[in-house]
Amino acid sequence: MNLQVFTILWVEDKPKAMRGQIESIKKFLSGKEFEPNIIINETGTGIQDTMKNNDVDIVVTDKNLTDSRNGM
Repeated sequence: MNLQVFTILWVEDKPKAMRGQIESIKKFLSGKEFEPNIIINETGTGIQDTMKNNDVDIVVTDKNLTDSRNGM
């Protein structure tokens, strides 16, 4: 069986804090016959390049990335 890759670009400055949610999403997608590919961006920079170089299906962003940046 060939699984369809589902790519998530996750913009999060504290990815370790999100580990449980990330693993839950991977498990959910695997159960729906997708191969999860989660790209973590910890800085909020270079997002356009990441999207140009990857077939991103969805972007998840932290609203409060740092004191001076937000995901909005």
